[in-house]
Amino acid sequence: KSHTLATLYKSLFQEFGKQMKFQENARFILFDFNGEYANATTITPLKKVYNLSTKSDPADKIQLSSEDILTPELFFILASATEKTQQPFIKRMLRLYQRVYSKADPTAYTQAILKDLLGRVVVMKDSQNGALILDYMKAILENEEDEADSFNDIKWNTKDKYFYYQSDGGAWEYFTDETQGVVEKTSFYAAIEKYKEEADFIDRAIKFLYIQLIKDLIENRAQNEHVAPAINKLKSLSNEFSKVFSISTNVGNTNLWEEGKPLAVINMDKVSTSMKKLIPLLLSYKYYQEHKDKKLAEVTNSLNIIIDEAHNILSYDSTRESQEWKDFRLETFEEIIKEGRKFGVFLTIASQRPSDISATIISQLHNYLIHRLINNKDLEMVEKAISYLDKISIESLPILPPGACVLSGIIADLPLILQVDRLKEEEQPESQTIALTASWVDKSAAAEGQPTVEENQTIADTPSSDPDDLPF
Repeated sequence: KSHTLATLYKSLFQEFGKQMKFQENARFILFDFNGEYANATTITPLKKVYNLSTKSDPADKIQLSSEDILTPELFFILASATEKTQQPFIKRMLRLYQRVYSKADPTAYTQAILKDLLGRVVVMKDSQNGALILDYMKAILENEEDEADSFNDIKWNTKDKYFYYQSDGGAWEYFTDETQGVVEKTSFYAAIEKYKEEADFIDRAIKFLYIQLIKDLIENRAQNEHVAPAINKLKSLSNEFSKVFSISTNVGNTNLWEEGKPLAVINMDKVSTSMKKLIPLLLSYKYYQEHKDKKLAEVTNSLNIIIDEAHNILSYDSTRESQEWKDFRLETFEEIIKEGRKFGVFLTIASQRPSDISATIISQLHNYLIHRLINNKDLEMVEKAISYLDKISIESLPILPPGACVLSGIIADLPLILQVDRLKEEEQPESQTIALTASWVDKSAAAEGQPTVEENQTIADTPSSDPDDLPF
């Protein structure tokens, strides 16, 4: 499978790679889940490889602009936002963020918003919501300089049900609409005065989510249990996200491709499972929307999205994610494969488990290269989804030799059985099966005439009529 994919695109780059128009207009992005295409010569040297990692090792980062992430749909992806409650909340936050950063001094404007919210929360008569909001205020304002007992001078009177201010050992002072000066004595107010914006974009976005949530809770516009999971999802994602993406707040060059190198390989071999689902979806959606938004009368620029081990991202039978997230993921790629050709966006997928992939996606493919399939579910799925295949081709799939495949689709009038040429060793993807027994045989034993690995394989593959001659 990997060998055939590499051979196809190697031939394409040999044919067109030196053409200036090809280098200018054609773009390819290959999502490599296992690091099979990361070496310098596989497919073509005209490529930029991003070796990503969510571990502690230094690794490459994909450059995005803040404008990319501020797109509501992309932010929904990051926060796994549900449609009816979390997405409207995120849209309100994004409007707030854009309003703040349209000001000459965004930090001062944010401080003014926080002071106003603090003045409104301390006169609330609801201890549960009030305490929750103050906790969120702490999350926004806390930094390494704060002492452990900071933010404890706003307290609740359980008898008369109101908040009051009390410094260490001091007298009580009441918060009222007329005594705003009391608010200014609190540690919260002092922390707001020292508030600085986060350098990391995702951390900054999380703080604005908290600000919007505080505003919504005060105005009874949202319920905490419905909205907080989206913030927690983004917080849990923040650390890994910052290891693979670099987000600039200045709109600059965030091009994935280097000049003269139309292929970008995204090597996710050292990336966590959750990020392996997110990265292809995020980038595919971003570049598909860019092509879609151009709406040119004549499409000259093309994008080819290549997904190896496609069952990792196109599976409809995943229990590791919410239903909303899974629906959005599949709908995105289903739209690309159904509508993308109008905008110059095409999809190539490779998988050893076609039965795991959405049937809509399989049925919308134009051409198929099918290597040996043995699993009954895969065979049934291929037979139902691919209208181009005849009965003889289906029956031949379990007995195809290595390197042979059935070619079917609009490219061929009739299904054909092809043998894919073997690539040179330095051009092959890193997908070879290891020689398991090579490390089990001592060199001295081999020198004394004991069977080598190859000889053992020959013995095991040789039929014999005498049971005593069988190798096992």
